[in-house]
Amino acid sequence: MAQLKSSLKFVLFAGLASVSSSVLAEVPDTKAAAIDHFKAAYPDFCAPYDELLDFTGDDKYLPNAISITYQPYEDADDTTLNIYEFLCTRGAYNFGMIYLKHEFGAFSPVSFAEPVLDITYENPDDTFESKVTGVKLKSYRASTVLINAGYDARTKTITSFSKWRGIGDAYSAGTWVFKDGHFLLKSYEVDASYDGKSEPQFKLSNEID
Repeated sequence: MAQLKSSLKFVLFAGLASVSSSVLAEVPDTKAAAIDHFKAAYPDFCAPYDELLDFTGDDKYLPNAISITYQPYEDADDTTLNIYEFLCTRGAYNFGMIYLKHEFGAFSPVSFAEPVLDITYENPDDTFESKVTGVKLKSYRASTVLINAGYDARTKTITSFSKWRGIGDAYSAGTWVFKDGHFLLKSYEVDASYDGKSEPQFKLSNEID
């Protein structure tokens, strides 16, 4: 359990140690309300909140409060969007995160665009040993759960890295950048081969000013 707690904290806060606390400011007036909303909105889908507290061992990180100040449109005054990063699901090497935003006096989940892919294998009955023969982009979906995700205040980006097995040679990974009040998909890649190497067969990159 101690090792899992250590791994979780690394996933949640890797790369955030150098970020100023004034950038990732706590928002006490809405944090308690965010917790209440999370409990009510995800009583079955996510692990019970009290169990998550016990798992992390430190309630000040559950949720992690993110404050982003931006100009919603030209000549408008700056506005601040408060977002709360909740641990939702937990496993040996993958942790599902949900982001709740507080906007217009209410909470709602942040949605993230993700590619839907058609992946084909040389031997579809044994994907662990078979070569990838094709990866085709079919469509996009809106996801409210990101795996092994974290926020970087310096670049205003959220990144995710979903391991398809423990060693992480097969995976999907994405980056979403905050722009005009939304997180836009900036890049996405997938390595669908279980060959011990990191060589993605699918890469997507969007230019976002």
